[in-house]
Amino acid sequence: MILGGASLLPAAERAMRHSDAKAAQAELPSPAALLSGYSTVFSAVLSGGYSDASELIAYLNSSYVPENVRYIFARFNSLFASAVSDLNQTEALVAEARGAIGVGMVAEARALAGNASVSLWRANSTASLLRDSSATLASQLKVPQIRTGVSSVDERIAYLSQELSEVRSEIARVEAGDLERTVIAVELDRAEAWVGSPVTASGSLSAEGGSPVAGATVRVAVEGAPGEYSAVTGEDGSYSVTFPAPPVYGGPAAVHAYFPASGGYAGSRSADAVLRILWLKPALEAKLNATRAKPGDWILVSGSTGIGGSHGERVRVSAFGGIFTADPSDGAFSFAVQVPAGATSGRNAISVSVVPSGVVGPASAAAYLEVYRIPTALTLTLPPASISGANVTVSGRVVSASDGAAVSNAAVLVRVPGAGVYSGLSGEDGSFRVNVPIGIAVPTGWFEVSATAYPAAAAYQQSSASSGLYAVNPSIAAVPVAALAIAYSAVGRGRARGGARGGSDKPQGLAALGVGVGSHGPGGKAGAGALSAVVSAYHRAAAAIGRSLGNPIGRGETLREFLRRVRGKAGGDAAEPFGELTIMAEEELYAGRVHEAARAESLLQRVLSSLSALRGRISGAEGRAVSAGGGEEPSEGGAGGRGAGNRGA
Repeated sequence: MILGGASLLPAAERAMRHSDAKAAQAELPSPAALLSGYSTVFSAVLSGGYSDASELIAYLNSSYVPENVRYIFARFNSLFASAVSDLNQTEALVAEARGAIGVGMVAEARALAGNASVSLWRANSTASLLRDSSATLASQLKVPQIRTGVSSVDERIAYLSQELSEVRSEIARVEAGDLERTVIAVELDRAEAWVGSPVTASGSLSAEGGSPVAGATVRVAVEGAPGEYSAVTGEDGSYSVTFPAPPVYGGPAAVHAYFPASGGYAGSRSADAVLRILWLKPALEAKLNATRAKPGDWILVSGSTGIGGSHGERVRVSAFGGIFTADPSDGAFSFAVQVPAGATSGRNAISVSVVPSGVVGPASAAAYLEVYRIPTALTLTLPPASISGANVTVSGRVVSASDGAAVSNAAVLVRVPGAGVYSGLSGEDGSFRVNVPIGIAVPTGWFEVSATAYPAAAAYQQSSASSGLYAVNPSIAAVPVAALAIAYSAVGRGRARGGARGGSDKPQGLAALGVGVGSHGPGGKAGAGALSAVVSAYHRAAAAIGRSLGNPIGRGETLREFLRRVRGKAGGDAAEPFGELTIMAEEELYAGRVHEAARAESLLQRVLSSLSALRGRISGAEGRAVSAGGGEEPSEGGAGGRGAGNRGA
């Protein structure tokens, strides 16, 4: 019932979307959703399902309503919940009173009926307040059915009022003598009995004056038994019932007889007879064949119940979330339990218990097992450096840290800043290779590559490792002039710091990259481990143009931006080869293309030659200007010309 009523509630639980409560006045919860919930409550009250009604009222009270309605809404739910609680208590008291009068317990029935009257009066008073509150709430939420629905409380009050009236009538009939009072007695044929052995309860039923009541049905209730036993009295009012001694381990069982009112006779109940229950208490012992184990290992759980012979008892073992049972042989038992892959590392309890059955009672014991996993070691191998945007192969091995044995089928996750997470799998020899890209946005400098190995075999621990990699990014603002300029700068700084400290623990600049400058293999191609001759030529050309113009490449400029800025200032003879050299450098850095070093060197010489000719023309013009002055002291403009010439040199 709760699930049915709550299914539409999410629509009624809107989050408030206005900081101003006035702005939320029109934003009411769904009338259909609220009505669905409250209709379920009304139905539960009418059928006596008070627990369901109380739970759903509490759930409804958490629904969203505008702030200006919140107090009215909360008060209505509080009154409704209070009324339901009073109804629940009233119904329980009426049932107890009816049971008491049924067995002739008139005084107890009268007291219970009085308590029920008080509880019912409280429910009626709360219902009056609830009706007024429902009218206000129905108007505010525009759900008129709420006002009519609370009539379910009034209907239940009327029903319980009638029930209570009938109980009072029964009490009055007994007290007035309309029903003849009875007396019932019971006794047992033994004071103690083994669990399951037969026990006979006998007694008699008579009228208050002593005359036997024949043909009446009496009932015998036995503590711990699954039900009651019944018998019919004979001509002399006597009865007899045989039942098995109940499985009450650890204490006596109370037995009583009662006669429900019928045939003009009032009901009655006997005093309790006490039956001592006999049973075997196991002296349970349990042990393991090992104190430590790893996932996948088998553990033998063995022990004894301490009870010889066969009595039908069973032993249950609870380990790692599983339950195993077996029948002991002459009290001895053993189980083979495998440590599962998901077992928690550390101390784990293995519980053993005897399932009570017949004369054998319950017992429990525990043994403890330490679950461990074999530690592993992960090694990483990376190249010393990489251009940002290029691919890097990360390799390594996963081995047992204890004996160095290879750990195969381990999932290895490699995390690279700016590139994400990439995975690989270790082979039979424990080795793995993962190709990962270095993000194009990774700045020049050292950064950390980390990896974690997750062995497929549950017996192994996971392990992690990290290693450094030097990235060169010629296009980010941190790089002055392409990749080589960064390397030169790092070399200079590294030497200065190294000299001051007496040597650096971490290589700097090009030394960190493990490459030389201008080293080439046969045919002018860049040799293995050498920085590209094309990039080197570009750097020299860019530096020369920057000096010539008195405005070098900016720290925030890319190669293409610098070209656009200087193309119209460097002169056509220098701009054309420098433009081609720029494209060659970009393609080597970002597209992975390889160009001829000879071509790059030729373009560089053309740039340098053009800039030299340009400086010559400027110097000649300055000399003629000085001669025309007739040997006079240089003017301010002339001095400026020499300054420009010196800067050009």
